[in-house]
Amino acid sequence: MNLLVAINKNYIEQLKILLKSIQTSNPKEVFSIYILHKNLEKNDITNITTVLNQKQMHLHPIQIPTSEVDSFPVYEKRYPIEIYFRIFAPKYLPKNLNRILYLDTDTIV
Repeated sequence: MNLLVAINKNYIEQLKILLKSIQTSNPKEVFSIYILHKNLEKNDITNITTVLNQKQMHLHPIQIPTSEVDSFPVYEKRYPIEIYFRIFAPKYLPKNLNRILYLDTDTIV
């Protein structure tokens, strides 16, 4: 199953909880997790993978160029720039995906 999230550094811990809940409630399913972001670093991705069963979950970080969203209004506390990333998802996701489920990071499965 393909899953999509859009995060910044402030939502790494929430994402880890979401991913752990997905693994726990679906132990026989294999997931491809597409992470849309603008500035996660390699150590952030490594941090996320610490909670994953590597046979069950495969991460695919995708960096969105800031030029795509620079002109969009941002209200840092309520509406960070990452809320727009799902709009651009089809442009950056692999073309061979026929279905993907978007989840907010404050979701528990």
